[in-house]
Amino acid sequence: MLIDLSLRGWFAIEQEGKDWALVSATQLPPRGDTASRAEELLMDALFRPGLTQTPGDAVPRQYVSPSSLKHRLQGHVEEVATALGDEMVAHGVATRNPAFRGMLGRRGSWLSSDGERLKREAASFKHYLAKVESKQLANDQSEGFVGGYLA
Repeated sequence: MLIDLSLRGWFAIEQEGKDWALVSATQLPPRGDTASRAEELLMDALFRPGLTQTPGDAVPRQYVSPSSLKHRLQGHVEEVATALGDEMVAHGVATRNPAFRGMLGRRGSWLSSDGERLKREAASFKHYLAKVESKQLANDQSEGFVGGYLA
């Protein structure tokens, strides 16, 4: 969800030395895009009003380091997971919200037939990456894996 939101322009992922930071966008919503309820909850947890903004920027922006993600998301994960589960049901991927009663740990018991198909497709893609693209992935990791996908 973080990578998708970044690619859609809701915030940026910028390299700072050897580390990365999530950087709030200067204008929302980007390109007329709309965020889902789960995405809104996640962004609200990351970029909360009143948190320190970097002085000196033309438009003040918040920088979120990877080390602060756990602290910022604390207390918000269940709410985001529940909203995401509701979206899965609304889009026909799940038969019921997997965020309830520990269902996320159960194998496929909550997936619809479309969800099972998507799960198989994701497993096939993972297999493809592991077998066919393994040399390229190894090279990407040595050159900065995330950067190659965000460029």
